[in-house]
Amino acid sequence: MRIQALMAGAAMAIVASASAMSASAAEVITNGDFSANGTGWTVNSGANFFNGAYNEGSVEGEGSISQTFTDLVGGVLTLEYDWNGSGYQYVQFNGSTVAGSFTEGTSGHFSFVLGAGTGSDTIAFLGRNVPAFNVLDNVSIMQSGGGIPEPATWGLMLTGFLGAGAAIRANRRRQAALAA
Repeated sequence: MRIQALMAGAAMAIVASASAMSASAAEVITNGDFSANGTGWTVNSGANFFNGAYNEGSVEGEGSISQTFTDLVGGVLTLEYDWNGSGYQYVQFNGSTVAGSFTEGTSGHFSFVLGAGTGSDTIAFLGRNVPAFNVLDNVSIMQSGGGIPEPATWGLMLTGFLGAGAAIRANRRRQAALAA
């Protein structure tokens, strides 16, 4: 009976850890609506914040903004943002361009699957205001699924399995000794 309780407990622990790793989507960006101006972002050049949005550069100027964030290794990252501009803009994920070269008058809500998280990733928006303005707002990166357990988690899980196996073996030896 005791062994069955141990096995049931081990099964529940496995289910709990698996469900924790595949939890629902979580936001990984800080201050994506720019309500706290540039808090959480690295402003690389020519930026200003106006009415809770990021304005890229001065008229005819270039600007860029980036943020490095922590995520789960292997989780799928999806980027969404609002963009209104009269110039061009590029979006980079870990230094690689994932979207860009928008022409004058491009605006709307955009969404891209960036790929798998690596534990620490960087998103960057680069643009030039030609002839008047670019506005970026409502930046969101959601992470879903993924998550590779840390070595300590694997060790704890392995210890639990070994303990359950040892208990089963000891119980069988005890039953064999009583039967003899």
